[in-house]
Amino acid sequence: MVSAAEYIRRKLRDDNILSRALSFDPARGTQTYDFVLVGHSLGAGTAAILAILMKQEHPNLSCFAYSPPGGLLRCVCVCVCIYLVVVL
Repeated sequence: MVSAAEYIRRKLRDDNILSRALSFDPARGTQTYDFVLVGHSLGAGTAAILAILMKQEHPNLSCFAYSPPGGLLRCVCVCVCIYLVVVL
């Protein structure tokens, strides 16, 4: 999951995907959209890790993790993610 999150972050940066997405249609206000990550199961774990990696660059980032792997529910992870990741 960590490797996948790092790969996604690298891909988002290298290909300028977020900048292009947020500036796609300024008439619709896309430059003011917040950044939301969503995942289920292993994707939830990857989304949560990606959220941790990207939170400093994107302070309005939110993450919704549906049925993440049990490791995300450990106390140390909960303390890190408590205000960032919503576990459902």
